[in-house]
Amino acid sequence: MIDMARRAAAPPLWLAPHTSRMSAANRDVLLVEAEATLAQLHGFRLIPYLLQTEGYFREIAPGAFTAGDVDEEWGLLSHRQAHRPAGVTRLLDVIIDESAFEVRFKRPGVMAGQLRHLLAVADSPHATVRVIPFDAPFWESRGHNFEVLSFAGTTDRIGVCHYPVLGAELASGDLYDAWTLIKDNSAADLAESRAILERRLAALG
Repeated sequence: MIDMARRAAAPPLWLAPHTSRMSAANRDVLLVEAEATLAQLHGFRLIPYLLQTEGYFREIAPGAFTAGDVDEEWGLLSHRQAHRPAGVTRLLDVIIDESAFEVRFKRPGVMAGQLRHLLAVADSPHATVRVIPFDAPFWESRGHNFEVLSFAGTTDRIGVCHYPVLGAELASGDLYDAWTLIKDNSAADLAESRAILERRLAALG
């Protein structure tokens, strides 16, 4: 509790203008995320927030925000993505269910842009991207977006659950075991995951 209070007292400069309109739970999630030097992300039906392109975000955001809020929310998300915790580039270890690529947008180029971004991220020395194929077994813990955050200088891990419209909250239990189980038993290896992304991109023309 003392640690959380200290974080709340000194949010990153880009976060401070937004905290007054956030719930305490969402504020705490972003304060913790801002410190994480490793984020292990799981996406089901939606691309994880830290990997969304602007085009993708603007297509899905109107369902959760009013028109005026979309610009503000994208500004916040883009700062979250660019943030360098402890002055280093955050490591991303990503697993995305193939169902996330089935979303149909009004502008077909949006998903193509998102897929190109995922391929570029996968080429980065700071990230790995795995895809869960359609035919992988499904179980309840795979049915939502979540992330496991780790921090420099400590072995602590903090889980975060993301729910459409409802927002994010710190997990009451340890999500690391669920993430590892999904990685080891459902996700394709890196080469096949890249092949899935490339096939999806090619299918969009």
